[in-house]
Amino acid sequence: MNTRISAAILMLTIICAQSSAATFQGAGTLGGVSLFRSECWGVSGDGSIAYGSSPATGGGFAFRWNASTGIQSLGDLPGGHTKSYALNASYDGSVIVGTSYTTDSGGHQVHRAYTWTKATGMKELPLPEDPFYTDFATCAFAISADGRTAVGLAGRTDSLFWDYSRLLIWDLQASTPPSAHRLPYEPFTYAQFADASASAAVILIVGATDLLWTNESGFHETVPGAMALSGDGSTILGARPFFGEPRYDDSFVWTQETGCRFIGTIDGFVSNHASAISHDGSIVVGTLFNDIMQHQDHAAYLWTEHDGVRLIQDILENDCGLDLDGWILTNASGISYDGRTIVGNGINPEGYEEGWIATLPACSLRADLTGDCTVDIYDLLEFANQWLATSQDTPCPLTADLAGQDCNVNLKDFATLATEWLQQQ
Repeated sequence: MNTRISAAILMLTIICAQSSAATFQGAGTLGGVSLFRSECWGVSGDGSIAYGSSPATGGGFAFRWNASTGIQSLGDLPGGHTKSYALNASYDGSVIVGTSYTTDSGGHQVHRAYTWTKATGMKELPLPEDPFYTDFATCAFAISADGRTAVGLAGRTDSLFWDYSRLLIWDLQASTPPSAHRLPYEPFTYAQFADASASAAVILIVGATDLLWTNESGFHETVPGAMALSGDGSTILGARPFFGEPRYDDSFVWTQETGCRFIGTIDGFVSNHASAISHDGSIVVGTLFNDIMQHQDHAAYLWTEHDGVRLIQDILENDCGLDLDGWILTNASGISYDGRTIVGNGINPEGYEEGWIATLPACSLRADLTGDCTVDIYDLLEFANQWLATSQDTPCPLTADLAGQDCNVNLKDFATLATEWLQQQ
């Protein structure tokens, strides 16, 4: 066993031993026994609400799930096929966005972006006032943490991924009706997906040319193969562009400081597809495959820079001691801001495809400054960096201010770090 996997096992053993138990449960279905299937596509930032889609009599519907109410249909927009998809949620899950079938002004079936709240239900998001957009299909892919800004695409072709698309931003301020607008300069014509940071101050556009937009610099090209953006806007999750070549170890995380760091695989698998990234970019979840074309034998994984790739099934069963009762976790599709709540899909004990929700316990170590649920040399280095950088102008709070909470890093704080480090031995 290599040292990286050994460290991962130690980390997760500490996670599961130090605090409340891990949890796991299936999302259920909207369709009953005859149409048993559900897909979890993501989770709210606080980890309380999972969202996705599930078949039901007459079609398929977007859903939201929480631990107290279980799975609940969000319905669909009137006039179209009974199909809707939930694609993103605000931090607390109170606002959900996605796309649903409805009809355009000519009576044709068309996808339209929507916003959903418990108070209003599903409401169609408007097109820009420009006549150019009349009868365009739209889809909302992302929403800010506060639920006030949605980001999506508009296109002439009615599918979830349009050949000709324009980026749209919707203002969802509660005091005014929703409004849509384009950014003033848009140097692309083909797009497939959009993502946004928690504040919507950074927007990622995935298309023929992958682009970032910020308030300060406008549009500029970013790393090819981009797929998602961390909530703090610092990290891009991506995959090596594929043009008929094998896709070994293809997913990566990228920051301005480090460049691309490829995620890799573990024994028994040859490629991976990263799906989601935590708020600070430190944790990635996705799917491993044991065939080059990514068609079969899927497995959900979790990755950190410190510990590499691990199967989520192994983490829950072997480290946290959960009995998954015959579940096979085939992919992971979403992660909460803190990396503790993960959602994905799998095969349940009855052999049906079903979404799942797993929660890892929180750490109780104050001196865990790197977020890996252990106190080690990496935390000592971070502690030293903060101690050396502390001055009267240093903004509070300081994560290394462990003892006095006095906005200083000193020997008292070092004593706390040393104590917690020694307690692990």
